[in-house]
Amino acid sequence: MIFTKQDVKLKPGKSLFIVPFGEVQSEEEYPRLKNLVNWLLKRQAEGHRVLGLGMGDYFESPSPSDRAAMHAAKRGFGFYDELARDIMRIYEKRTNEIADLLMPLKGHLGGLLRGHHWLEFATNLRADLPADSNRLLAQLLSCPYLGSTVQLTVRVNGLPFRIFASHGYGSARTPGARLAKRLRMREVVMDAHWYVMGHDNDKLVYPTEALQGREYLKKGFSGSGSFQRAYSFDKTEGSYAEDLLLPPTSLGVVIARVSADVRNGKKRLDYHVST
Repeated sequence: MIFTKQDVKLKPGKSLFIVPFGEVQSEEEYPRLKNLVNWLLKRQAEGHRVLGLGMGDYFESPSPSDRAAMHAAKRGFGFYDELARDIMRIYEKRTNEIADLLMPLKGHLGGLLRGHHWLEFATNLRADLPADSNRLLAQLLSCPYLGSTVQLTVRVNGLPFRIFASHGYGSARTPGARLAKRLRMREVVMDAHWYVMGHDNDKLVYPTEALQGREYLKKGFSGSGSFQRAYSFDKTEGSYAEDLLLPPTSLGVVIARVSADVRNGKKRLDYHVST
């Protein structure tokens, strides 16, 4: 688990927009991701601050089973060096493509989580590359690589807004099961303001309140949405989601809007999470 902090100074009347993004997977959906980048740039132009958080699965493949097959190729000896270099070149190119798309947010990213879909680089063949495509993307965007889970504290005008985020796990068919995974995150970290999990392409926000002494502590539990269309129309061959009759993808992102104000002479955060 990674612990990291960001300091954000807001001008009076302005907000911080925090946007987790992931489950991109298909290059066909890059225009939709570009629309999100442009929307965030417009908020910046209005004097607001923005912060992106990568939730993993920036490519469709290789999946865990793909990587296992690569390791097992030729009875465990792996691919010939030339084929291994060719595969690395393909994913180096894809990583550079999505980095170029996200480059306007450079300096405004809290970091990148690892998902399930990524490529390991054979550093014995390419010493100029890091260990995998996740780390390469973080390197290109000059932001932290966060691994599997992160506790990110964003200090907004000195006040802490605590995020606990994980790429996630499992497919969970029912709405209750998808929410339950997020609620269980507070069994790991108790004091977050916002719990965010990706992986199952669900886009949800469930707010709760808990008492902290005489104060109410508002907590939000979110699925971070997706840019991947689960169902393709007018094609005889469906995706795995169609084969399993999984719920259609919840396209888009969730957004936290955080501001700092003064109430009864006391500085406080005002924050809302929405789809």
